[in-house]
Amino acid sequence: MALETIWQDVRYAFRGLLRNSGFSAAAILSLMLGIGASLAIFTVTDNLLLRPLPYRDAGGLVMVWERNTRLAGEDHNVVSPGNYLDWKRQNDVFESMAGFRAGSSVLSAGSRSEQLEKQLVTADVFPLLGVQPVRGRLFTAEDDTPGVNSALIISYRLWQSWFGGDEGVIGRKVQVNSTPRIIIGVMPPGFYLLERETDLWDTLGLDNRDYRKAQGRWMRCLARLKPGVTRDVAQSHMAALAQRLETAYPVFDKNWSVNVEPLRDSMVRQVRTSLLILLGAVGLLLAVACANVANLLLARYAARRRELAVRMSVGAGRFRVIRQLLTESVLLGLLGGAAGVLAAKWAVQWLVALAPRKPLTRNADLLRSAYTLLRDRRFGVHRNPVWDRSSAGRLARTVGGWPARVRALECRRNESAASVAGRRRGCAFGHATRGRYVAVSQLRRVADRQSRTRPLRSADLPRIASCCALSGSFAQPVLLAGDRADGTASRRARRECCQLPSVQW
Repeated sequence: MALETIWQDVRYAFRGLLRNSGFSAAAILSLMLGIGASLAIFTVTDNLLLRPLPYRDAGGLVMVWERNTRLAGEDHNVVSPGNYLDWKRQNDVFESMAGFRAGSSVLSAGSRSEQLEKQLVTADVFPLLGVQPVRGRLFTAEDDTPGVNSALIISYRLWQSWFGGDEGVIGRKVQVNSTPRIIIGVMPPGFYLLERETDLWDTLGLDNRDYRKAQGRWMRCLARLKPGVTRDVAQSHMAALAQRLETAYPVFDKNWSVNVEPLRDSMVRQVRTSLLILLGAVGLLLAVACANVANLLLARYAARRRELAVRMSVGAGRFRVIRQLLTESVLLGLLGGAAGVLAAKWAVQWLVALAPRKPLTRNADLLRSAYTLLRDRRFGVHRNPVWDRSSAGRLARTVGGWPARVRALECRRNESAASVAGRRRGCAFGHATRGRYVAVSQLRRVADRQSRTRPLRSADLPRIASCCALSGSFAQPVLLAGDRADGTASRRARRECCQLPSVQW
C-alpha cells in the first residue's frame, strides 16, 4: 500500500512538472549549471591536486631546480649536468637522483615516419619512480653509457597505435632521427613524467667530464628523499652544497643556489591558484543555483495555496500533503542532478580538449607567428623588394610554402631585435624542435658547407634546422636527403651542423 502511494505521488509530481514546463525548465537549468560546473571543476581539481600520483611513495618525490639568487623569478631554472653529477655524489638527503629533459624526434619504422615527443632520461629515472614496463625491460647503466645508447622505450599508447599491440615489438629495430634504435620496453598505460604526450624514452648518456666548460643549464633533476628527511631539511642541505660548488666554480656557479620542490607542486604550480579560485567560484555558483531553485519552489507553493487548502478540506492529512511536496522537490532535484552530471561529463571532455598539449610558450609562438604573418601581409612586406633581397626572404623562397614564410618573418623580426640586444639570443628559426631554435646565420653557414658537398635541395633546410636544434643530443645528426649509404657524402657538414649551439627563445 505504501509503495502504491509513493508511486502515485511520483506520477502526480511528474505530471505537475509537465504542466508547469516554464518553472520546471528554469529550475532544472539552474541545477544543471550549478551542479555541472561544480562537478567539472572538482573533477579536474581532484585529478591534479588531490588524487595520489601514480608513482611509488609519491610523497617523497621532489624536483631539484637551480635558483638564481640575483634575478627575481628565477626559482625554477633548469640544471647544469655538471652540478647534477656533483649533487648526486655529494648529497646526504636523497635516496637516489635522476636527470631528464624533454624533446621531440622523428620515429621511423618501415615506410612510416612521425614526429613524436621524447624524453632523454638517465637509467635510474624509472626505478626511482617505482614503475615497471608491461613488456620488456628498463634501461640499465650499460644502456646509459655515452656512445652505446641504442635502447629505446616506447609508451603503451604508441605500442597500440603504431604496432597494434604486437607482442613481438621487443627487440624490433627502428630509427630515431635516422639513428638505429632497438625497442627494449613498453611502459604501462597512462604513464608520464610531467609531459603527458611523451611516447619515446631514450638515454641521456652522461659521463664524468666537466660539463661546465662546454654546456650550460638544460636538464631537469628528479630525486627521492631518504626516509625521515623532510623537504626543509633537504632544502637546507642542498643550499649549503650549492655554496660549496659556488666556491669551487666561481665563474659558472656564481649567484646560483638550489630549490627543492615537491613533485606535485612542480606539476601544478602554474594552475594551483587558478584551480582553487575556480573551485570557490563554482561553489558560489552552486549556492546561487540552489537559492534560485528554493525561491522558485516557494513562489510555486504560494501560487498553489488554494489547491493545497482544497485537498486538505476534502480529507488529505498534513503529512500526506508534505510528502507530496517533498516528492516533487526530490524529483526536481533528481532531474536537475542527472542533467548536471551529463553537463559535467561534457564539460570535462571540453576542458581536456582545450588543455594545451605543448608548453604555453609554443602556443604563444604560434600566436606571434600568425600575428606577424597578418601584419606583414597587410603592409605588403612579402612583396617588398627589400624583403626579397634579405636573407630571411631568400630562405622563405628556398624552403617554400606559407609555413616557411611565417618562420622567415619571425626570423626577420627577431634578427632585428637580437641586433639591438647585442645579438645575444639570435634569430628564432625552428623546424619541429619543441621550442629550440637556430639562428639564420648559423643555418646559412651549415647550408653553405653542405652545398660544397652536393647541390643543396629545398628539402634540406628544414632537416638541417632539425639537426641543429636537436633538443640536447647534438651527437645524433639527422641524415640529409641524398646522402650516400656509406655516409661519407656530407659527414663533415652533419658533424659541423650538430656542433652548432642552439638558442632558447
